Amino acid sequence: MEACPAIAAPAPREPHVLLFPFPSYGHLSPILDLAKRLSGSGILCTLALTPFYHAAHSNSTPHLNLLRFAALPLPPDIHHKFSSSTQSRDTVEIVATRFVDPLRALILSYARHDIYASSDEHHDTLRLPPISCLISDSFMPWTVDLAAELGIPRVEMWTASATAYAFASSLPQLISKGLLPFKQGSLSLSLSLSLSLSAPLY
Repeated sequence: MEACPAIAAPAPREPHVLLFPFPSYGHLSPILDLAKRLSGSGILCTLALTPFYHAAHSNSTPHLNLLRFAALPLPPDIHHKFSSSTQSRDTVEIVATRFVDPLRALILSYARHDIYASSDEHHDTLRLPPISCLISDSFMPWTVDLAAELGIPRVEMWTASATAYAFASSLPQLISKGLLPFKQGSLSLSLSLSLSLSAPLY
């Protein structure tokens, strides 16, 4: 009886993390710090940025070989809105509704091996591996569905303070207990810090 031939295990996927901040300096800086730490640990990282931030940062860290920058392929009708650091009233809505397709296209371009990068001072090119993880800003929950669609894990990056996260996480409990929203015209400062919530605020 012949032995069945061994089936070779698939080659491990080289990690390549795509970091996607909300287009604002207050959100970009923490994610850029995280990208520097990850790349410093030997993980290939790509930071997906709008045109203004891509132009401002794409040459800012030449010593970090594992940290790269990519410009989101925004449609022409909204490209101009993100060519400066100025935020408009509809920025949040545009990001939530019009950034899905550009981010998908960027991620899939790596999967098709369309992306090459300079590997050294002689400008040899290096084929970059597909995206294996998406780290995106908490302000963009729609990236959860996009990552699931593309079959990659998504990690949330909260860019504000821990106190703000604790408060935001507690809002459902505060609302369910009737403590929020405040009654119109009767803003009371008598709310005790000991609200007897069923879970700690952390």
